[in-house]
Amino acid sequence: MDIYKKAAGKKLRFDTEFGRLSTEQLFDFSVKQLDKLAVHFNELNEKTNEKTFLTEKSDTNVAAKLRFEIILDVLKTKVSNQETAAKSEETKKNNNRILEIIKGKQDETLMGLSVEELEAKLL
Repeated sequence: MDIYKKAAGKKLRFDTEFGRLSTEQLFDFSVKQLDKLAVHFNELNEKTNEKTFLTEKSDTNVAAKLRFEIILDVLKTKVSNQETAAKSEETKKNNNRILEIIKGKQDETLMGLSVEELEAKLL
């Protein structure tokens, strides 16, 4: 089952220094804040991780692991989005530079034409 469906079904909340947060509110955090939360919830997950060979885990252990997985997924998503935006911005700058060069070359070509040739190009 999808981790977000599990979180919604359990009405999972995250106790943080900012108060009790829903899963949706995690997307409002910066990458640095999410990284800090991931470290914190990983530590909590490790503390509640029961050392047992039994197949059943406690609800506390399952919820702690789920919280950590969600925070980590939100963090990865935001980092990926930032990388995509940076690549897009670089591509846009490159394309604008190429368009400027093309315009300059077109201007050079027009400057080399005679008055008669220019008049013939007028619409």
